[in-house]
Amino acid sequence: MKTNPSPRRDCAGFTRKDLLVAMATFMLLCIVASMLLPTLGKSRSKPGRIRCMEKQGQLAKAFRVFAEDNNDHFPLQALNHRYIYPPGGTGTSPGAVASTDAKAWQVFQSMWNELQTPKVLLCPQDAERIGAAERVTNFNGLAGATNELTTASLGHPSNQNLAVSYAVQALADESRPLALLTIDRKINRATNWTASRTPVAASGSRVAIGSAHEAKSLSWVGPPWPRSHGYDGIFSLADGSVMLADQRKLTESLLNAGTAYGWGTTTSNGFGAAVFLLP
Repeated sequence: MKTNPSPRRDCAGFTRKDLLVAMATFMLLCIVASMLLPTLGKSRSKPGRIRCMEKQGQLAKAFRVFAEDNNDHFPLQALNHRYIYPPGGTGTSPGAVASTDAKAWQVFQSMWNELQTPKVLLCPQDAERIGAAERVTNFNGLAGATNELTTASLGHPSNQNLAVSYAVQALADESRPLALLTIDRKINRATNWTASRTPVAASGSRVAIGSAHEAKSLSWVGPPWPRSHGYDGIFSLADGSVMLADQRKLTESLLNAGTAYGWGTTTSNGFGAAVFLLP
């Protein structure tokens, strides 16, 4: 009497059908994972982006509080401030600097009373500089702060711009609410297709935007924190608002200010131009 042959099995005891089902299941899991991983990455980075927006919001508020006590001017336009003074003037605080020579950290140092702590100057996702959050705890020694300058102070030579994640827009003023005020330091001139490989503008440099053409050349670039912000970035405006913006929104905001307030001439910036002090 003949019987039906049993299904052929391999050495592990699996039939070909079992193997095909396992392979199909594995492939399905890979497809699902590829769909979920970008979403999971975004969900993990979202708290970092929110915290970064909160910090730039705090900075924008500090600028406005400073203006209330300085004839409606931000630090780089203030006329009688002890720490940052207009060209040809003098300052009375140790380390006082002319506005045309000021670095990003010095602008924030001048607002030590409004900011309270330098920890607000660091994006929680700025991997290259976030270590400074542990060591930089005070504004001592400069700009009116009366205690001794130490290695824990923003103004110490080992800190300064290295303890800051945000660039300051030097021409921003409270009377021009559409102007950019602060911005992630991950900016430089680049084309859309080279931006991801373009390094951040050099620390201490000034990136000037004086025309519509130049506005279109300013891009969010690669490191230091592409994993948290993707190809987007965060900036605040002089009216105190803060936004997460893609490349299109960054360009649009620069053009809006230039159109509203004028770009100026080839030899003199208008109120709509932008000059970013890179930390």
